Amino acid sequence: MRFKWPRVLQGIHPSQNKNTAKSAIAKLSGFETVSIPLDMQIGPGCECLVKKGDRVEIAQQIGQALGAWSVPVHASISGTVKSVKKEILSDGTHVEYVNIESDGQETVSAAVKPPLVHDRADFIAAVRASGLVGLGGAAFPTHIKMQPPPGKDT
Repeated sequence: MRFKWPRVLQGIHPSQNKNTAKSAIAKLSGFETVSIPLDMQIGPGCECLVKKGDRVEIAQQIGQALGAWSVPVHASISGTVKSVKKEILSDGTHVEYVNIESDGQETVSAAVKPPLVHDRADFIAAVRASGLVGLGGAAFPTHIKMQPPPGKDT
């Protein structure tokens, strides 16, 4: 006779409740201020590159990655840095935040240019420079995912 697990040990499967599949894409704009943490990935975070009173533009780098498992952080609006201070992340840790007041212009940084990609290493460097991380919750740096250990290439 085959053992049958009691129903309570088979796990709970709540409904997904992600009722967005048929929703239209909406542009988010008009923010008066944003608060950007400089530790938005699994690595050691970033060193702040701006200070109170600095003018920033969209995609301007505001945080320099501190380690191989970090990525740079960029401004999401153009405007003036109102403060750089420690605040609490959702996990309870204290990290530096850059608080930016919008100028309403949505000016994109002149530094934004297509990357020069000649080989795999250039591509991986461009992915890292973009600040791309996974959206699964741990914010795992995408450039790390693209560099499997020796012998594990697919």
